[in-house]
Amino acid sequence: MKYLGNEIFKCPCCKGTLSLTIVERLNDDVISGEFICPKGTKFAITDGIPDFTLYSENDKNKYAINLFKDKAKEYDKYQHLSFETFYQNEEDVRNMMIDKLGIKPDSKVLEVNTGTGRDSVLIANRLSKDGVLHVQDISRDMLEVCREKIESTGLNTQIHQGNASKLPYDNNTFDGVYSFGGVGMNTYSNNKEAIAEMVRVTKKGGKIVFGGLSLAPWLKNTHFGKVLINHNSHYANEITFIDFPIEARQLNVSWILSGAGFVI
Repeated sequence: MKYLGNEIFKCPCCKGTLSLTIVERLNDDVISGEFICPKGTKFAITDGIPDFTLYSENDKNKYAINLFKDKAKEYDKYQHLSFETFYQNEEDVRNMMIDKLGIKPDSKVLEVNTGTGRDSVLIANRLSKDGVLHVQDISRDMLEVCREKIESTGLNTQIHQGNASKLPYDNNTFDGVYSFGGVGMNTYSNNKEAIAEMVRVTKKGGKIVFGGLSLAPWLKNTHFGKVLINHNSHYANEITFIDFPIEARQLNVSWILSGAGFVI
């Protein structure tokens, strides 16, 4: 964790200002220590990654953490197949989604459910030294792979482990918030709270883009749809628009990957 700019983090529960205790520091990097909430809750910093995880959604936390615990280092070897199956170029699809954020070189961007950082690097490439990129995931194993990628960009970045439904930031912090493969897929988190949190931390006039796997409704009962769902149950994920907060405006939904995925 970078010492410079650490004050941006707030308690994920009460949003109070955190005090930082440093145990080990190397130049601008805080290697170990802890954040302490005004109410006394402690959040450990281990090997440079602060952990703001809350366990109110323990079953879904465990699912997401365990799903990738032994797969994080192998994940990147096969992820491209999720796009090639539909004759799509992965980088082209990811860049198309990131385009929707309207990132400027000096933008402050948050990526939720960053995974191994396949989108993080593409976002970082659009930012200058005046830009800021924060990334979050519930899986520390995935974050460690992501960290290797984004640190090599030399960009101003901060990484934290935590819940998408309890983001450790003030209101109106980011120019844009992005997520692919987490929010909107109800196997991972409380979507209603996660979407509300993304809205809360985005500045007025900012943009939110998120997407994931979900078969278009008209495809679910087709042979094509049944084969996909049998292969990967995540394709059966339902987008529940009732979960969207009242603040949502100018909402657009597109289907990608031949109708097997969505972007909002």
